[in-house]
Parts: sequence; C-alpha cells; structure tokens
Amino acid sequence: MPQRKELVTVTFVTDHSTGVYHVGEPDGLIQEATLNAYLAQFGERGKNELIQHLAFLQHQVIGKWIRLQNANHADCCARVAEEPAATSGDTSA
Repeated sequence: MPQRKELVTVTFVTDHSTGVYHVGEPDGLIQEATLNAYLAQFGERGKNELIQHLAFLQHQVIGKWIRLQNANHADCCARVAEEPAATSGDTSA
C-alpha cells in the first residue's frame, strides 16, 4: 500500500455563528511548506501532475453538476408529462 501525505485540504461550512461565512461555502488550502517540499522533490513533472490532478477534480465537480442538472430536468419533464392538460375551451388566443 503506498504511503500518502496530505497536500490539499478542501472542506465546506456546515454551520456558522457569524455572517462572514455561509453554509455550503467551500474552503480549502494547500499547505505551503508541504507544497514547497513537493515541488522541490518532484520538480516540473510534479508540478504538471499536480495541475492535472486539480483539473481532474474540477472535472469531477462539473461532471456531477451536469448529471444532477440532467436528472432534475428529466424529473421535471416527467412530472409535466404526467399532469393533465388544462383546457379552458377558449381558443381565441
């Protein structure tokens, strides 16, 4: 099993007592000392791989958002299709 060391931390606010933050607000950071050590050890290749992995994480968020939006749209369309058509008998419009 490979050993791992934390480089990036991302959390989100679940509760707050001030108006500075809002519930659901993401918060994250890269440990500067750890990043410096990582870049010193792995150089250009490490920098490129880290950027690629951060892009992958962004892709995961966007992909999940699109799938959720598509599912919500499909649910909405299904509900509309199930509703009986409203007819007033007035065709003058």
